[in-house]
Amino acid sequence: MKGKRSFEFGGDKVIVDERYQVSQMIGSGAYGVVYAARDHKTNEDVAIKKITTAFDSVVDAKRILREIKILSKSNKQCFHNITLLN
Repeated sequence: MKGKRSFEFGGDKVIVDERYQVSQMIGSGAYGVVYAARDHKTNEDVAIKKITTAFDSVVDAKRILREIKILSKSNKQCFHNITLLN
């Protein structure tokens, strides 16, 4: 895919914008997996959460949206930017 790069961790394929260099999986939970990455555009370390079941149910979709809203309003030094990736 143009403008994208892919990585594989433990059999899970991760596709992100080419600006990100994913280095490792740092955690997993009920909704997905979190990866450590470097944003080469801003030269910052970032966390990317791959949510695999976001739209499997309305209840899960609402919970995930609530998590995004809470994170975006929390400590601005830690969470400057929350971006949804396809």
